[in-house]
Amino acid sequence: MNIPLKEDGEISCRVLLKKLSDTLDERQRTVLLHDFATRVRDLRQEAKLYYLLNLYKSFNDERTIEIMKKSNVQQVSIKPRADVAIITIKKPELYAAMVALNIDKGTMETKTDSGYRYWETTVTSNHFERPLNVVLTMVGHDRGINCANACRTLSVIMMFSYLF
Repeated sequence: MNIPLKEDGEISCRVLLKKLSDTLDERQRTVLLHDFATRVRDLRQEAKLYYLLNLYKSFNDERTIEIMKKSNVQQVSIKPRADVAIITIKKPELYAAMVALNIDKGTMETKTDSGYRYWETTVTSNHFERPLNVVLTMVGHDRGINCANACRTLSVIMMFSYLF
């Protein structure tokens, strides 16, 4: 009887990170990095952030950074995706923020895999002398857990643009 096995992506990423830290051979490390890059894409947003940050922290020597460059593995971007995050609680607040940010009410929001909705826009800033990227969302309920979840998700969205 053949039973199909489903691989756990988080366990795979954890094992690959350990193997990467133990392996000195450049070819093996390159193969492991490619394997890690393909597996981390399928993880939940929070898990992606966790494993990418751990991967990034482990690259502290010149040799490893050079291997990453040669293998064309995407590096974690230091530049944040957004400069400002605005969290509203109810629809009237959301609509007021959309008006203030010149976001048309009919503009489609972006949705994460978990159904989290947000809008992105750019505003001009005289103070910073450059445009600011803004992320806007609505929690829907005035409870602490909902707001905490919104803050966590926005922090992930703001940090890594290529994860979404």
